[in-house]
Amino acid sequence: LDFFDGAVGKPFNPPAGWMLYTLVGPSKQERMASNEEVYGFSRHAIVPGAERFRVWHHPRCRLIRPGHVDFDFRVPAR
Repeated sequence: LDFFDGAVGKPFNPPAGWMLYTLVGPSKQERMASNEEVYGFSRHAIVPGAERFRVWHHPRCRLIRPGHVDFDFRVPAR
């Protein structure tokens, strides 16, 4: 999973403060770390548009962005 700006047609890395979660149950969420974060890359070392998140089995997810309403979505199956 990666973030894509349809207006400019390019992927982008989520800004600082954006958090992505998997919704595990009706009241539980687990933070998703990007592949790059898991492997120890600092935010500054990640090429713009290259940060990726691994998702399994089309989970329900929540994107939390400061100053915005939380955005819930389901990753579609292949």
